[in-house]
Amino acid sequence: MDLFLVRHAIAVEQDAEEYPNDDRPLTDAGVRKMTEAARGIARMIPDLDVIFTSPLIRAKHTAEIVARAFGCEKRMEVTGLLAPGGWANSVIAHLAARQDEDRVMLVGHEPDMGLLAGALVGAEHSVAEFKKGSVCCIRVDGVPGETRGVIRWHLSAKWLKRMGESPD
Repeated sequence: MDLFLVRHAIAVEQDAEEYPNDDRPLTDAGVRKMTEAARGIARMIPDLDVIFTSPLIRAKHTAEIVARAFGCEKRMEVTGLLAPGGWANSVIAHLAARQDEDRVMLVGHEPDMGLLAGALVGAEHSVAEFKKGSVCCIRVDGVPGETRGVIRWHLSAKWLKRMGESPD
């Protein structure tokens, strides 16, 4: 199973009055940069079986942008397991139950994505820095949670954008 962990794109600043539940939308720049990065992701990955996303607006919108780049909008599933403060072990158990999928994307938040990456490779701490819009590919040859994964690559939105650009 190839797992693609994605941190949501740039969201508006925290504001307790305007967004009391921290359910902040993406900024215009966040949408633009993630759209550019999504083209790069789609050039690197042949297809996605499913995209799991946090229920928060900024993560869902990020997942929608990536799903459009792949043409797989109907393969997106919202799960509270990826909400901020979620437990990596719960996400891994969810993945273990979905072994029929080969390419799975998970869209969420920091520090959870870093901790999930760590748990997938057998560490008890974060093993990657997830900047906004970045993607980490982890290969698990076996059942997640029973088999340690290996980080294959980790790219920032900036590099993903470059990969999505058409050669002149």
